[in-house]
Amino acid sequence: SADEQLRQEVTSYSESLQMLSKAVSRYHTSGTAIETLSKEEVGKDMLVPLTESLYVPGKIARTDKVLLDVGTGYFIEHDSEKGVDYCKRKVNFIKENMDKLMSLVQTKRKQL
Repeated sequence: SADEQLRQEVTSYSESLQMLSKAVSRYHTSGTAIETLSKEEVGKDMLVPLTESLYVPGKIARTDKVLLDVGTGYFIEHDSEKGVDYCKRKVNFIKENMDKLMSLVQTKRKQL
């Protein structure tokens, strides 16, 4: 029925909103991490994550450059300031899309 299809759409959009919210959180955390790293000293000991629960000891080699994962296995090297800016732009872009999606969800819910 049309009602059932509308409910499925709302559920799907809501799940998309949750995924977008997680992406915002990841980019925000990444930007903060870059800012923190840029203030550290080269040579400082650190733990390097290999998986979510496996770390190996390492040392900070440089604090002025970062590699950004831009998707599908591609990375771009930027200086720290540009890395933070990239993360902020991604957060803003995703939030704009979330606002559009929330508006759509509200419209669909009114139709139920």
